[in-house]
Amino acid sequence: MGEWALAELTAQDMIQLDPSYAGGYYALGLAAENQNNSVLASQQFAVAERLWSEADRDLPELQVLHEKLALKQTGVTETRQQYLKRVHDQPSTGTSLEPVKVDLSFDSSRLRGTPHPQVMIIEFSDFQCPFCRKVQPVLKNLLAKYAGRVSLAYRDFPLRGMHGQAELGAEAARCAGEQSRFWEYHDLLFENPEKINRDGLVALSGTLKLNEKQFESCLSSGKYRPQVERDLQDGLRAGVLEWCTSQWRRAASHI
Repeated sequence: MGEWALAELTAQDMIQLDPSYAGGYYALGLAAENQNNSVLASQQFAVAERLWSEADRDLPELQVLHEKLALKQTGVTETRQQYLKRVHDQPSTGTSLEPVKVDLSFDSSRLRGTPHPQVMIIEFSDFQCPFCRKVQPVLKNLLAKYAGRVSLAYRDFPLRGMHGQAELGAEAARCAGEQSRFWEYHDLLFENPEKINRDGLVALSGTLKLNEKQFESCLSSGKYRPQVERDLQDGLRAGVLEWCTSQWRRAASHI
């Protein structure tokens, strides 16, 4: 599956789960653009713009939307409710996913807990994903409750077509890890999603009193891009996308 098909599928499922998630419509617009469907792209961008009407004006995606919609103004011919009804009315494949068992490695510098616990959780995550952000308190409580028995290893899974700054955030966290502050920076990213852009990422490094020159040099070099890509590909091979999609559909069926 190509990256744009992946982004489109993920966006549809996330909208089913949360109809007010502007990022889903934004991703659908980008996917439609990639398919040279300018009318559908404009419709989806317009819905995203409405849903982001109260967002931070400096949100990079919102600025891109304004530029795109200014080039070609068009009405939203399909409302959010109509779109959701169309998605819900689509026949389900009925395919059940078999458990996938794969061997996965982890990076000791991105590990919370002992490297030899009874249970190792390997989390594939995206710093711009709102659902990934919501699960963080659950994971922290789990580690606290079962300290010494459960550990958490972090791996990157940025959905590039859907979250335009997610990969840069992943690289920034690794740059912070060079100065032994990966987890502190990881927490700041999830607490400050509006700062996941180049200026914001550098500002967050200052919050942790990192060596700013070293951090900026690391981020500008793109040195960790291959490692982020390796994490993403390992996640795809492990069936992360298919598992997430099944969970989103299951949750959406109860809305």
